[in-house]
Amino acid sequence: MLGAIFGFILGFLLSILLAVLAFFGLSSASLDTGDWSSFDSGTVVEEASIAPLLVDPYWVNSESAFNSNLVIADVATVSDFEAGHIPGAVRIDPSSISISSTEDIDWHSSAETLLEDAGISVESTVVIYDRGTQYAAPFWWTMTRLGHGSVAVLDGGFSAWESAGWPVETGPSTAAIEVTFYFGWLDQSLVASTSDVEAAIDDPTIVIVDVRTAAEYATSHIPGAVNVPVLDLFAADGTMLPMSELEAVFEAAGVTPDMEIIVYCQTGIRASNGVFALNVLGYPDVKLYADSWSGWSSDPTHPVEP
Repeated sequence: MLGAIFGFILGFLLSILLAVLAFFGLSSASLDTGDWSSFDSGTVVEEASIAPLLVDPYWVNSESAFNSNLVIADVATVSDFEAGHIPGAVRIDPSSISISSTEDIDWHSSAETLLEDAGISVESTVVIYDRGTQYAAPFWWTMTRLGHGSVAVLDGGFSAWESAGWPVETGPSTAAIEVTFYFGWLDQSLVASTSDVEAAIDDPTIVIVDVRTAAEYATSHIPGAVNVPVLDLFAADGTMLPMSELEAVFEAAGVTPDMEIIVYCQTGIRASNGVFALNVLGYPDVKLYADSWSGWSSDPTHPVEP
């Protein structure tokens, strides 16, 4: 409890610091350049790099050349990781990633420990990838919910890296991990509770999106939910659809930027991919129903369709 409260206070103070820096002209736009700035003391300091949400292998390779705060996170099993990974990547165990719907102190603490053990600090620029398992987005969501400022997903995952012809490393990670304390604060605006979903059913300004397969959706779903299967968001090579095509997929289901959007699946893992795609599109009000269908359907008082 004390750790979470301290993390909240630190996050609040950090927000004030960033506001002060912005007042003096050190905005996120200037941080984006990755330029070097000299202070009066003559010390040269590398500025933090703010990553876009979706990056390609060329961006990662370029960032690796100058950003000493870059952490590349491979969400993989031990066997998959040791068979081949991006040089210097750290391994994130997929089973260590979970989705939480409430201000769960245990989840908060576990998420912070996961980042600490991976050598991720609040200053890190983090690039996440998987192997088509859809676990990169859940880790992105975990970090985003903790308020991390610079985190991206590698478009197409490890396959895209290999296809680009960049070097591959085998065996255990060679990353020099420096374990430091990570203090994050839970952003509840990213999460929809069960009561939020109940209220959304009859609210025309809110759309509930079920990203499970069409077969799962047809069997039963939350009343009024529209179906946008998560695999429809990706091209055959595992990369995300071009922005115009991605937007068309959502708009065809009646999901538009002017609406509040609540996304769910079976357990929250696939839903985080839907949330990520909507964030890439810039949709402003997107929430993940973390209890998802497993939580909703476990209560016999909840209405279902058909």
